[in-house]
Amino acid sequence: LLPDKNGVVTWLRVVGLEQGYWGGDGEWKDVLRRLGVDSKDIPMKGEWESYDDYQDEQKIWDPSGEKGAAFEAAGRRLWTEKEEPQVAKYLRKEAGALAKLRAIAAGEGWYAPVLRFSDPTDGDMFDSLKEAGQALAAEGTLAFGRGNFDLYFEDVQAEMRLARKVGDSVVLRPLLVAWLMEEQGDRALGAGLGSGRCTRPQLARIRALLVSMPPVPGLLECVDRRYRWQVLDSVESIE
Repeated sequence: LLPDKNGVVTWLRVVGLEQGYWGGDGEWKDVLRRLGVDSKDIPMKGEWESYDDYQDEQKIWDPSGEKGAAFEAAGRRLWTEKEEPQVAKYLRKEAGALAKLRAIAAGEGWYAPVLRFSDPTDGDMFDSLKEAGQALAAEGTLAFGRGNFDLYFEDVQAEMRLARKVGDSVVLRPLLVAWLMEEQGDRALGAGLGSGRCTRPQLARIRALLVSMPPVPGLLECVDRRYRWQVLDSVESIE
């Protein structure tokens, strides 16, 4: 898969090497080699900033005392800027990164190299994707709260498409992130449907989206594929 057509490379450019760190130094170089890119092509600090870091920078504290609680909850209901002004401000700041994420979901392939089968931790890039999924859900429910169904639909659609791209893996961590993204998309979808605001044409678009989506990869499929690759590795080592 060419780097310019690989959503993994695009997202690494968005988050930067600091947040996209992937394994040890030697492994990181191996990842870039497999992706067909040079470290000079990936900025050290990208445009994406996590909401946790944004909270620290802005000295924002949730009334509940739980860091990021308002951000996470925003994607589960239709809301307005007056209700969560700091979350809305953060989403405006990250609008460019989220637009690129929607583009990745819409058309780019997804090839993420596997560093090792025995250790499912594949780096911080997947943590940033999980948070980006929360941001998509929050942006979508805010948009529908304002009456913008199209952006709401695009964000939910992107979340569901990304879950299937990320979850197509032979290691566990990306699959877990995919399940979380699918849940975030489902909650945002439920918020819109439960609001009673959807028109018949909008309901038809949502139904068509759900019918078109294949299931998110499951755990048994992931383990089965990993086992087959492990057997091939063993045979190759014997030879």
